[in-house]
Order: sequence, then C-alpha cells, then structure tokens
Amino acid sequence: MSSVSTLSDLFDHAKLPFRIYHLGRRVMPCSRAHFRAFEEEKIAWESPFKGEARLALVIDDPDGQVDQSRIWCLALPLDEQGQLQPAARDAFLRRLLEAGLEASLHSEEDGQHDPMKDNPLAYAPDMMARAMLHAWLCHDNGLPLSEAAQHVARYIAAPTADDAPEWSDLSVQGIADWTVQLTTEDKVLLATQLPQLEDHVVSALCQCLEHTPFQHEALAAALRTRTTSDEPLRPLGLRAVIGTQTETARQWLDTLLTQTPSVEALAIVSLRGWQHLEHAERLPVFLEALAAHPDINLRDSLRDLALIPRLRLPVIMALQQASPASALGRRLSEMGLGRY
Repeated sequence: MSSVSTLSDLFDHAKLPFRIYHLGRRVMPCSRAHFRAFEEEKIAWESPFKGEARLALVIDDPDGQVDQSRIWCLALPLDEQGQLQPAARDAFLRRLLEAGLEASLHSEEDGQHDPMKDNPLAYAPDMMARAMLHAWLCHDNGLPLSEAAQHVARYIAAPTADDAPEWSDLSVQGIADWTVQLTTEDKVLLATQLPQLEDHVVSALCQCLEHTPFQHEALAAALRTRTTSDEPLRPLGLRAVIGTQTETARQWLDTLLTQTPSVEALAIVSLRGWQHLEHAERLPVFLEALAAHPDINLRDSLRDLALIPRLRLPVIMALQQASPASALGRRLSEMGLGRY
C-alpha cells in the first residue's frame, strides 16, 4: 500500500464506505471531499475547536445496521494556520497498516488490535454528542423515525392531552432523533407549543437544536421568548438560536453586546455563533467584550477564533486596528501583542 498516505486513501483502497462527522463546534456531517483535502494539507479544517479537528470517522456496516458501524472518534492537532499537523495522523495510519485494517475493524470481537487503545488521538465525546451522532447516522442511513422519537413527536403535538406521553419518559436519544429530522411543519408546531412544554424538555430540545441550525425565524423567536426570562434556560436558548442565520439570532447578539455579556454568553457566541462575527462592526465590539473580562484567557480565545478560516483575516485586522486605549488594546499590549 505504498500509495496510502492518508486515512481517506486507506479506506478507498480497501473499498470500505466511510463517513465523517464534526464533533467540535457542532455534531454534524462533514463532507468527505473536505476531509480528504484537509488530510492532503490543501485546506484548513473548517470547524476547529481548541486547536483540534474533532471528528468521528464512521465505517458503515455492510448490512446497514447503524449500531454495528465502527466509530473512531479522533482529535487531530492543528497548526497555527488551522491545517493538519500530520505526524500524529501518520502514526495512527502506520498503526492501522501494521495491524491490518480488517483486524482493526474487528478489534471489539477479538479484543486485540484495538486502534483506539492508548491512542493519543482518541477523543471521548460527551453523552449529548454521542446521542446527536447516533441521530445523524440514523438520518443519513434513511432510517424511519425511531419509536423514541415518535413518543417525542406525540408529546410535542399535544403535551397536555390525556393520552400524551409523560414528559419524564422522553429520552435524550429520542429528542435527538426527532430534531435532526425536523420538517417545516415540525418547526412551526414546536414554535407554537414551546410555552406549554416542561422546562426539562425545553432544555433537552435546546441542547439538540444547537447541533442542527434550523434556519426558521418563528422557531428562533419562540425559543428566545421561552428561555430569556428563565435563568437556567437562557444560556441553552442562546446556544440553540445563535447558530442560526436568523434575524432573531442577530438581534439577540447585538442586544448582548450593548450590555455587559457574561463569560458564558461570550463563550457560547464563540462556539456556536461565530458566523455572526463576520461583520465589520460586530466583530470589534465582540473582541472588546472579550478583552473586558480579566478572567478570560484572551490569547487562547483569539487563537480559537483566528483558526476558523473565514474569521482568520477579519480577526487579525480587528486586532491591528484596536485602539491602544481600548480594553482590547491594553490586553494585547500586556501580552506583548501590541502589533499583532
């Protein structure tokens, strides 16, 4: 396999279908073309998080059984340009080649050749990320709505009906399955029913919706209304809405920036709503708000934003244009970055 220099090459050579999913800023599908170009060091990773490309490499089960798919969750290190640092990937690739791909894929059956054991690239997503990944796999395999998701649909359609499922019986996996397959009608219904839903259900819905930017104005507005006045729900509502390209998301962010946003709110915007920072006036205000919080590690926060390909140049320009008298200018000077 002298021609094998990337993971994409390896699976193509073995004629094994595989898929890639983002696990960093959101859990969502990633195109194989993007992953291949990234592996070939032609482009930067489109959704970096904490200096890594966090992803799930899914090797499909030949019989289409989602639960039998092999899933390798990896955190590939990035350089200062957001591109792959290939050494760790190359070591993983050599490990697969030496053990044999077939043996590695059946490691769970024989207990040997586990490619993720003692693997420095191995990454363990949290429960919500695992639920969303499973939901996306079912969706992308064209599977019908799960029984758990059908219970969610029945509850949301009529939460106060005598025959409605108990909200406490709804599972996180069922809510995840339902959110990735939302139709326009579902979004309209959810926007209407939100005031009647239990807080625990709204919380779980928000945590799933933040991975499925739903681009629906009425639903975004309803989520903001439902969560803004509730302290525990407010950050969850922001996480769900801020990733959408809706007027509600933009207005919510602009309102935050006219106040004194909390560290948590700023982190949410950086993580889920960075697209809204592609704005000549909004980005400097956001960076100034970051700098105004002494507890924020500004260097790491700026690096994380600048690794996003579409934000790299705007962030650098905003830093260069920061007034020395501003909070941002002072923090940059303290870090020795006055001429960033």
